[in-house]
Amino acid sequence: MVPMKLSLYKYLAYDDGAKALLENSTLKYSHFSEFNDPFDCVVSYDVEDSLVYYQSRKDLIKAVGDNLGYSPSERIEKMPKLLKNLEKSIESGDFHKSILSRIGICCLSSVSDSILMWSHYADHHKGIVVEFDTFQDEYTELHDVEQTLLGYPIVYQNQMPRISARNSHDGFSAVQSSILTKSLSWEYENEVRVLSTRLGPGIHKFDHTLISRVITGVKMIDKDHLDLVQRVAKINKSNGLSIKVVKAKMSNDSYSVITT
Repeated sequence: MVPMKLSLYKYLAYDDGAKALLENSTLKYSHFSEFNDPFDCVVSYDVEDSLVYYQSRKDLIKAVGDNLGYSPSERIEKMPKLLKNLEKSIESGDFHKSILSRIGICCLSSVSDSILMWSHYADHHKGIVVEFDTFQDEYTELHDVEQTLLGYPIVYQNQMPRISARNSHDGFSAVQSSILTKSLSWEYENEVRVLSTRLGPGIHKFDHTLISRVITGVKMIDKDHLDLVQRVAKINKSNGLSIKVVKAKMSNDSYSVITT
């Protein structure tokens, strides 16, 4: 199977973070609590079905009991209390947060010419967009996604996903419901997320050769543009790369940004 080539984009202000991305080949993987959308990674939990599921999974109850140091008889005796605590954890959202807290999320886009994205994330068109030429291959080693930027597109819908605790053991469908679903209000972002389940939130390195272009905003000041051109030239020379710097343009006859 031939891997599918897909260009992904990171919108950024031209600041120290952007310079570090270019020079050190690093990207930030956020904790879900850092997102600006309060509904991001929020789901509606089916509490009743979640409890039924856990009651049917004696192995999970045993694991919880073992973790608390309970003997087999204590585990049976304290079963109602364990289930009650689980119910409270699900209802409060703590159960869901405990699962998500271990995952680092890097937000990219599949488009480079979104006027809103340039405005919201690239310093009102004074910043940059970094283009990555990635290969989205389902057979790529998932433990290396930080290097390859293997990502998943966001599903946009009006209805909040409703899931049960049993879904947390249901592979990709659980991930899609919990992390890869957002309100239709955000559809303009055309977001693709890289999920770091191995390293979690933090600053992680990627393969430097994935950067193909840096696009500068239509309102970037000359001083920053010159600094960027000189900086990229040094990066190319030091690393044997051929990153191009191109300037975005405003269309003469439509409300659009030209980035090609």
